Amino acid sequence: MKKRIQRLLHRIRNKDIYATLELGAIKDPDAIEPLMEALGDENEWVRNYVSLCLYGMNNPMVTELLANELEKSNDSRKLHIMETLSMIADPACLKKVKLLLSDPNPAIKEKAKLLINKIIQQS
Repeated sequence: MKKRIQRLLHRIRNKDIYATLELGAIKDPDAIEPLMEALGDENEWVRNYVSLCLYGMNNPMVTELLANELEKSNDSRKLHIMETLSMIADPACLKKVKLLLSDPNPAIKEKAKLLINKIIQQS
């Protein structure tokens, strides 16, 4: 299974949306860690596909890992993580996202507010 995951990740990096859908569909927890790394890819398409894949996994571990990554990520990565969390809309991430309301970057604060409001509305 790990080789299959690596092949799919390679295809995702080559902008293959079908690989994203396939990886999300197999919902293998072994794919979560490499996907988390790929979420930091410099290519916006890759990040978008990875976000879709993480969302599609429907795994509570994804929310926890993403929320924990917020603390140690740069601003660009924080924004992408919050975009993924916005798709998942799991209240379990609220505590970590609320910490971003005091972030010095206005874009981070605004995205955190939007995410919090979305989660509250959907709960």
